[in-house]
Amino acid sequence: MEDIFLLSFLRWKKYDVQKAFEALYNFYILKEKHSGEFLDRKPSELAHVLEMNHLSVMPLRDPDGCNVGILRIGFHDIKTATVEELFATVLCMGLVTNDIEAYQVSGVVLIFDCKNLTFDIAQKLFRLHRILFALAAVRCLPCRIKGIHVVNLPQFYRIFYNIVKILLPQKILQRLHLHTSDLVEFHKHVPPEVLPEELGGILGPINNKDYINFFLSKQTYVEQINNGGIKVKHEIII
Repeated sequence: MEDIFLLSFLRWKKYDVQKAFEALYNFYILKEKHSGEFLDRKPSELAHVLEMNHLSVMPLRDPDGCNVGILRIGFHDIKTATVEELFATVLCMGLVTNDIEAYQVSGVVLIFDCKNLTFDIAQKLFRLHRILFALAAVRCLPCRIKGIHVVNLPQFYRIFYNIVKILLPQKILQRLHLHTSDLVEFHKHVPPEVLPEELGGILGPINNKDYINFFLSKQTYVEQINNGGIKVKHEIII
């Protein structure tokens, strides 16, 4: 019930109280349904995912003031962390970052780097129930997604893109940008000044040490969210 948490839903829904309430309600329904799998996880349980240095938030914002989140999905080691743990970490990162007012106001740009992504790994990552959960999470979690950039697209990307394209909300689809291994066009959207060297940036290689410390410092805050809920069970309001 902290103001900063409730404000995130109001800001997300442009201070429409009814829509903000429905989003908050849907968040707790989704949380209850997927508790212990994708949600209700603690930072201390998920830090090992961040230690792989393939999932990160950049220390600098883009020219529009947006946070820059990066997932180098082809470098995820399923033997080190399950796909469920990867999803849970992304969502937990959203919750801990949402405690920052500048993030609530300015939003985030998401970058998915497909370098090294094989068809076998993609099949495991993009199973239908996980895609459906991710789409539900987009509708329930307070996050202003200002842009999604997919870089280093593999040749087989259309198999998965055609499925996701049908399910994505039109608003998100309009903010989705696909890029090949030529990063010139990508850098017109997200400049090298806020990117790591893995994506042609000037910030040096990805190093999650500082972010992991921040992530773990939010343990109590996340536990408070995890302990919250609603008493009456209903379906998600869309």
